[in-house]
Amino acid sequence: MPARVHALLVVRPEGRVAADIHLERTLTALRAQSRPVDALTIVLCDADATVQAVAAASHAEGVISADRLTSFADALALGSHRLEGDAVEYIEEVEA
Repeated sequence: MPARVHALLVVRPEGRVAADIHLERTLTALRAQSRPVDALTIVLCDADATVQAVAAASHAEGVISADRLTSFADALALGSHRLEGDAVEYIEEVEA
């Protein structure tokens, strides 16, 4: 039986591409993987209403709000209590 995979996605509104567009692209890529994740938790670091709406529509098991200055490590810590399973896939959402 394959390991259960819980992805933890950290979203930061910084970069050249709007955070909601980048989040939608990342969620599409997650769904297209040959081994889809079993669960998803999203940590939003200072997200606007549009990004919050995309996260809410993602059917993630949890969406956590954090301050804009939250470090990646701290964002992971915020979401890590939700992790279950044998394998965890950490994904950082950073605008490029």
